Amino acid sequence: MEFLKNNKYNILFAIIIIAYALIIFTTGYYHEPWADEAQAFIHARDYSVTELFFEKLKYEGHPIVWYLIIKFLLLFKFISSSTIYENLFVLTCLLQVFAVYLFLFKSKIPLLLKILIPFTFFIVYQYPVVARNHSIVFPLLAVLATFFYANRTKNPYIYSFLLIILANISAYTYTLSCVLSAFFLYDIWGKNKFKIKKYIPTLITGLSLFITALYLNKPKDCTFPANFNFDNLSIDELLYNLHLSFFNYENEWLSVVELCIVLIFYCSAARIFCQNRYQLTLFIAINLSVLFLQTVFYANDWHYGYTILFLIFSLWILTDKNNQEKITIKKHFLFIISAVTLLITQICWGLKSIQFDINGNYCASKAVTDYIKEEQLYNKDIAVVGFKSVALHPYFEQNIFYNLDKHSLSSWKKEIKEHSVENIKGRKPDILILPKENMIEFIYLAKGYIESKEYCGYLFSKGVIKENNCFLLYKLDNAEKDKM
Repeated sequence: MEFLKNNKYNILFAIIIIAYALIIFTTGYYHEPWADEAQAFIHARDYSVTELFFEKLKYEGHPIVWYLIIKFLLLFKFISSSTIYENLFVLTCLLQVFAVYLFLFKSKIPLLLKILIPFTFFIVYQYPVVARNHSIVFPLLAVLATFFYANRTKNPYIYSFLLIILANISAYTYTLSCVLSAFFLYDIWGKNKFKIKKYIPTLITGLSLFITALYLNKPKDCTFPANFNFDNLSIDELLYNLHLSFFNYENEWLSVVELCIVLIFYCSAARIFCQNRYQLTLFIAINLSVLFLQTVFYANDWHYGYTILFLIFSLWILTDKNNQEKITIKKHFLFIISAVTLLITQICWGLKSIQFDINGNYCASKAVTDYIKEEQLYNKDIAVVGFKSVALHPYFEQNIFYNLDKHSLSSWKKEIKEHSVENIKGRKPDILILPKENMIEFIYLAKGYIESKEYCGYLFSKGVIKENNCFLLYKLDNAEKDKM
């Protein structure tokens, strides 16, 4: 415990880490994974690495790193795949605890931010508890900022390798990797100008970024509703996405006040932490990159966390032993007030989400599959349709739904989605499971069925219910059976 004595705040940091770990592991234990978590797991379970790389991931819009991590876990054959799936939160929570440890003990960010940030919504709930590719971003950024960013020109190959990993986590980290790679090239140019060998790491990174863009190029038959639309690019849209990263939209006048608070924080942070034009340009580029992608491509609630992560990362790499200005209420009143306002809002979101996930159902898939197992319905013809039904599949070691092939609805490919519905039309199943959210689209399939059970779950995000994750279970009417 000697390390606790080296800094007067280390005991406080240790208490924060223990409290943080207890909160996220407890919440993860009660969390029911939903369709987006299941989608990646099914891909990793059902497809080979070559199938993922050359065929499947272009329909998902996600690079390969998270799928490789799941594939590695599935190598432990003595643990069933369903058990691994239900306990993925253990891995993501451990990674987040590690990231928070580095953030508290290794970063030079002001104490106020250190105390509050670990308990904000995306850090304490969304990314550790909901086990997806986004869960590994903060840990990797923490490693980059702690061990490699300051020494990037001394260890260029390691730094380039980490940038390649970063680019293959999500579309948002891809943009960040592009920004960091560009600045890395500038750094090397400033020190080595015409020494060609020094540019090899950046060339490798650039080639990798190009390959990643190629294998993620969206096919025409992809049904996922995300496309680049540069017509959306405007100051208004950028500010709109910046606002949604810190607040929910309630009314126009309140949103204007909230946006002013956000802008005051960013401007005061830039004034405090950026000591020259290079640092200011880096700060702007990192934080603008995430807003750019949110505006021209696609953004959902869980993507707004990247605004927070990129902000933390940019402040982290800009603060070191030689770049410290003591934060005081007298000198930095606007920075402190705006920071507390933004982070308290995020903390409230986190507390509400944790309370909801522990006391309610995030997704009803676990309840549905428990019913199938308890009633031993494996010998029945069971059919499922709709994207939300993907959440049912990982609880079984293999596909049990007759209208699906081995790929189990695990694709945004139009052909596969249509195939699953067509199979039902030709042969009525004994049990039909429909996602409640898509009832208007699939209600015609329930003709001749009796609604037997409704299982409710609700995706809770940013302190409010965002959408339902409910399922309706229908049983074939006896009169309909007699006709058959």
